[in-house]
Amino acid sequence: MKIPFADILPGLYTDPKTNKDIDFTSINQAPIVLGNVVQIILVLTGILAVIFIIYAGILYAVSQGDPGKTASAKTALINAVFGLVLSAGAYLLISFVARNIQ
Repeated sequence: MKIPFADILPGLYTDPKTNKDIDFTSINQAPIVLGNVVQIILVLTGILAVIFIIYAGILYAVSQGDPGKTASAKTALINAVFGLVLSAGAYLLISFVARNIQ
């Protein structure tokens, strides 16, 4: 049976406990795949948050002391850091739950 996305996303169908590819023949393996998908999404969210932190830093650097632009850059930076912390917390929580669910 051809497994979808196996070539594009290596590790998507890997059991984290055994570090071997799963044979996706049963619905019992669905939580493993779902957990791996969630972890990939959370990693991408973290990368996006870091990109927004860099963007907010650039906004702050080019604000040239204008109070409106400086306030906008600070708000963007606070929101980006909050998103990064939220993403990291979600990643840690899901990793903890996934390891202790079985």
